[in-house]
Amino acid sequence: MLILSSIPSAIDGEMRMRVNKETIWHFTCQSCNGWWSIANSDKWEPKKLYCPHCGKQRTHDNEKIEWVAENFDDLPG
Repeated sequence: MLILSSIPSAIDGEMRMRVNKETIWHFTCQSCNGWWSIANSDKWEPKKLYCPHCGKQRTHDNEKIEWVAENFDDLPG
C-alpha cells in the first residue's frame, strides 16, 4: 500500500509527492489456526509474536518459517 501526500517544494514551489511503501505480513497460528496481519517494511524481522486469538507466543525463526510460494500462479483460485 502506498500512502501519498502532496507537499510544496521549498525550492521551486512545485507540488511534490512523498511516498511510503508498506508491506502486509500475514501470520497463521499453528496452535489455533487463527490468522492476523501486521503492516510493516520489507526489512522487518519479528522476534516474538503473540497470537491475538489464543495468546500463544511464537518465535520467528527464518530457518523454520513456512513461506507461501512467491509465484502466485501456483496458488489455487
